[in-house]
Amino acid sequence: AGGGSIVWVDAQGLLKIGPLSAGADPGPVCYGRGGREPTLTDCYVTLGIIDPATFLGGRMTLDTAAAKTALEAIADRLGMGGDNRAVAAAEAAVRVASAKMGTEIMKLLATAGVDPREFSLVAYGGAGPTHASLLAEEAQLSAVTVPTTPGAFCALGAILADIRRDYVRTVRRLIGTNAGARDGWTDIAAAIADLETEAKAWIATEGDIVGETEIVVSFNLRYEGQAYE
Repeated sequence: AGGGSIVWVDAQGLLKIGPLSAGADPGPVCYGRGGREPTLTDCYVTLGIIDPATFLGGRMTLDTAAAKTALEAIADRLGMGGDNRAVAAAEAAVRVASAKMGTEIMKLLATAGVDPREFSLVAYGGAGPTHASLLAEEAQLSAVTVPTTPGAFCALGAILADIRRDYVRTVRRLIGTNAGARDGWTDIAAAIADLETEAKAWIATEGDIVGETEIVVSFNLRYEGQAYE
């Protein structure tokens, strides 16, 4: 679940968060860019977790009234009444999102056989730090770590990380040392040459950001008659 995850009610009347997302465009209803379905960000604004006047350093003012109106429609589908039903729906959505994400974290930690209380939650992304304390409490994590400029954390990682791109081709040929099998290597070599050409063409479009490159060739093989590589 993320800030753009859409809050909705299924045919059985159960409150759901995602997997569909409003993204940044049109974005949450409170952005005022045409979004009509409430998102977690609309819940944050409705609950006062996000200050609509200081969002994006004050460069973007959020529409709290529109967010509440969208959440009131969710509340109506859930049978919630009263003037504060938008707040009630927002609280319920935040709890569902926390439970959903917390369950996934706890499953991973249980698989590793470790105690969640020994770990800190690293919160990044646009909405990660906004929800971090709620999620850490749900998953019983001991602390929250927020990187500098968390909204750009993924982009920074993409720039700093080594770039790897896989090119795959299936060539069903018999290979070996006898005369007939040796012909298979010719087709394989041709496939490798085609893939290298394709890879170099892509590298040329990426500019200087790629830096030095290395092409590595590997194979998945099987014995004749074997059913897996």
